[in-house]
Amino acid sequence: MFNHEKLKVGDKFYSVKERNQSFHRKKIYKEIDGVDWFKYDVPLRTYEIVTWDVLGILRKELEGKWQHDPDGATLMTEYYVRYTDATHVGNTAKYFDCDNNHYFVDKDEAMVYLKLKELEAKELDKT
Repeated sequence: MFNHEKLKVGDKFYSVKERNQSFHRKKIYKEIDGVDWFKYDVPLRTYEIVTWDVLGILRKELEGKWQHDPDGATLMTEYYVRYTDATHVGNTAKYFDCDNNHYFVDKDEAMVYLKLKELEAKELDKT
């Protein structure tokens, strides 16, 4: 189970990135037994694993009162990370909200989630 509060500098975690292919797909036409059929060359959505490396962590601590931040967003911990996917490598600052279900400490767990999302996309593409 992923818990962003346990991350340390040098840790690695994973996520699954979804790409919408609806504008990049091409129909492939074919006639079978006198009936015109088609299929797409790529699925509606594709998925890939993104690897995140923790480069630094900025933990914020407030002394006193600050009333202009009722939800505590400005005091959220910032994680400085390097991300790597199939086509990009970059650095960014990342904030985690309560929903950590899409991040994984184990790459195998991320692959299971990726396969699940691919099956969902395949079912969606049938409609």
